This record gives sequence, C-alpha cells and structure tokens, in this order.
Amino acid sequence: MNQKGMSRNCSIPTVGYAYGHASRDPRVSEGPYCIQSNTQNTQALNWIKIIEAPKAQHQHIQALDDVVYCCTQLAETIHAIAQTQKPFLMIGGDHSCAIGTWHGAASAYHQPIGLIWIDAHLDSHTFKSSPSQNIHGMPLAALLGHGHSSLTELKHTAPVIQPEHLTLIGATSYEPEESELLNTLNVQVHPLSTIQHQNPTSIIQTVVDAMTQAQQPFGISLDLDVFDPHLAPAVTTYAELGLDISSTLTALQYAAQSPYFIGLEIAEFTPANDLDHITEHLVMKIISHTFGVKL
Repeated sequence: MNQKGMSRNCSIPTVGYAYGHASRDPRVSEGPYCIQSNTQNTQALNWIKIIEAPKAQHQHIQALDDVVYCCTQLAETIHAIAQTQKPFLMIGGDHSCAIGTWHGAASAYHQPIGLIWIDAHLDSHTFKSSPSQNIHGMPLAALLGHGHSSLTELKHTAPVIQPEHLTLIGATSYEPEESELLNTLNVQVHPLSTIQHQNPTSIIQTVVDAMTQAQQPFGISLDLDVFDPHLAPAVTTYAELGLDISSTLTALQYAAQSPYFIGLEIAEFTPANDLDHITEHLVMKIISHTFGVKL
C-alpha cells in the first residue's frame, strides 16, 4: 500500500481516457487534454499516457469495439501503475473509462478491491436494458459481471468488483432496471435524496474507515454530473441538484489519507460545455484536495 496515505510533494501518475463516443456527446474526449494543457504546475502530474481510439466514429452498440480497445489499453496502463503502489489519477473521457480503470487496478492486487462510486446516475445498464444504448451508462454493471462479455472480462475474471465492496453515492437519475440489479446484488446505494444537506462526508468516512480497518485497497470513481449543473456545467448528462462541493472535497481529502487508497477517476468532463472554465477549475480543485498538490 502507499506510505501513510498520500505521499505529498511527488508527481502523481496520471492517465487520460480521451474517448467520448460511448456517451451522447463525443466532445467529452477533450477532457484530459484540457487538464493537461491548463495545469500550471507541470511537475504535479506525471502524464503516463493519454488513450484514444484510432478512428472513433460510432456510438451506441457500434462503439463496442472502440470501447473494448480503449479500456484494454487503459487497464494495462493502470495495472502497471497500481503495481508500483502509487495512487493514480485517471481523467476521462466518458464514464465507460471505469471498465478499464478498475479492471486494471483489480488485476494488480491479490485481494478484492473496494470502490466508492460518486455519480448522479447508477450506470448499471446492459444492452438489454438501456434505452439509449450508450455504453457510458453500463460500466458498473460490467464491473459487477453483468452485460456483454467483452466488457465484463478484460484483465480480470468477472466480477471485477464484488457487490459487498461497492458503495454508490449521490444518484438522482436512473431507470428501474438499474435499481433492480443493484438491489438484487445488495449493493449499498445512497441516493442524493437520503443524504442530509447533500453532505457525503460521513458516508464516505465510514466506508473508508471500514476498508482501511479491513486492509482493503480501494479507489474512487467520480462523475462530475453528481454536482449541481450550475456549478459543474461541463458534463454530458445533466441531473438536478447535486452533492455539496465543499463537503465532497473534504471527504476526498480524507479518503486519500488512507494507506489503502489506490486512485481517483474523474469522468465526463466536457470542456466544450464549460462556462468561464467553471468545471475546469473544479476538476483542478478536486485533484488538489485529493492529492495535496498545487496545480
């Protein structure tokens, strides 16, 4: 595990997932490049690789081959970083990236990993249940071993994440089929409506403390649409209301102090939809608070 939580004053191994055709707005692929080009402290982030599809042009189920290609590349890159036991940063890109990120992380450990999923959506569709057929709405189902076989097994035998090691926080918009799957699997879900004052701190601290006590490696996947769209406009799929940003930053900082924290994934940042760089600055703030670096 990492040494006494996050090791400060060192460069963060960073990977980009410059792919967006698994969402409704392919321009989300620009997210990693925006962060890379606007980071003033170039020593803070050690960009290992930015992954692209050779000729991304299809969406819906036709994007499957590109998603598998990109996620396989991502899984291999994250696997190599995770083996060094340095907490990583992964910036998307649409949320199909999670299939690759957590396949790669899980395959680097000889024990199950935990995952805290912070998102306005449940992302637990399969091709059979999804109205949109967009793969960015399917990563959690895939990680839990449900859905197309090419998504459920990249570098790790399905399921990548065991239901009892998964916690969802902040959901406000989802279909009954997704909720039914997660309920059947007894996944711990905390919809926004159940979170007092939109403050996730106590929930995240409780989950982090439990995994730390169990000596279980864990990561965090954060979809920016979990925040109020007025405060984070640069996303692909908007939802009403959202988690309190200040409280979420405090919780992320707390989580990263655990010696069992292995990495943070930030998804769905779409620079083309940003207003006065509001969301870009939020992403920078999230990274700074989590990893204790100045960007």
